[in-house]
Amino acid sequence: MPADASLNAHGFRVYEWPGGDTDLHRQYGADKVASVISVTAARSIVGTPYQLVTWQINNVLNLAIGQKRAEWRDYSKSKRGRLVKGYVKDGPFPGEFAVRLAETDGSDEELRELREWLRARSDEPRDSAAVRGSVTHKLIEMRVPMKAISEEVIRWYLERQWEDEKRKVAMPVEDDDVNFVGNSMLNYWTMRQAFPFVILAQEPQVWNLTAGYAGSADVLIWFLPEGTSRQQMEYWQQQADKGNVTNATIAMAGGVVALGDWKTSPEVYTGHVVQGTAYLAAEFVGTGGVIDERLTMLLKGAMEGAIIKIRPDGWEVDRFVYREDVSHAFFGEIALARFLLTNEKPNDLFTATLSGQADGDWRTA
Repeated sequence: MPADASLNAHGFRVYEWPGGDTDLHRQYGADKVASVISVTAARSIVGTPYQLVTWQINNVLNLAIGQKRAEWRDYSKSKRGRLVKGYVKDGPFPGEFAVRLAETDGSDEELRELREWLRARSDEPRDSAAVRGSVTHKLIEMRVPMKAISEEVIRWYLERQWEDEKRKVAMPVEDDDVNFVGNSMLNYWTMRQAFPFVILAQEPQVWNLTAGYAGSADVLIWFLPEGTSRQQMEYWQQQADKGNVTNATIAMAGGVVALGDWKTSPEVYTGHVVQGTAYLAAEFVGTGGVIDERLTMLLKGAMEGAIIKIRPDGWEVDRFVYREDVSHAFFGEIALARFLLTNEKPNDLFTATLSGQADGDWRTA
């Protein structure tokens, strides 16, 4: 759980700002105590993205039919082979769910257990993906070099992550999980060689008390000018780690500051741009009531976001500029989320309630 964050009675993450009696606090309107909703919680209250709903439904269908999504190469027409994506049987026909269903013999208790099994297994692909992603994020944040990454290290982090995810059904660590993390990290360091940037801050906690939200962005990045050498990048990274990089530094050396979002999922959606824009629209960076003025000024100088996709099959950086129409879309989500939390039930919105019941049955009316 990030600093200053907790879960409210409904299980949604909120941030508490304690205020402060300094000119800097008053400058940013942060001198009073405030309770605000997290960016991700606001978006989930408004509604689950339809892409995720479709994905969840497909997980249940796959279990019911006994299939899984897979990729393979078709060599029937060429030696190189054509990459094919589709569904294949997930074990012997007719599949584990169908076998388990037949074995219940209609027992209510066994059907209840089967329902729980299906619920847990239908979340398994998402849970496994989340655990893989969390471990990859951690290794990136820790800047673990490839020479220090081994199967033993990856398995240890995966097992610890499953322990941290107490709400999920822990799954055994498979070779596919290890290969996912290992190859993702290989692509991360390959990207760092090909695309020079400096990490200015990891997980900066950003606040917009005016709009009523806060959140932890993944990373504040300085994209260095094209042609920057590895030695120059390492020098500027050392300066950033010491807190010596400011907007004046960047103006002198060149380059662009952006808020980055690490992604290990295969797809990038419009919602990712909306979330990144929300962080860009924050008013200041701070933790525990202390405003970090240097990072705040760097954030204010950032007019660009980046979705940085790190996958076992490659890397990709999708950059976007701050747009007011996108920020307005997010502010609408915030307003709706706060309204829904305040008015959990519609009763207080009704001016009157009329009710009644017909006499008899429709067949005799």
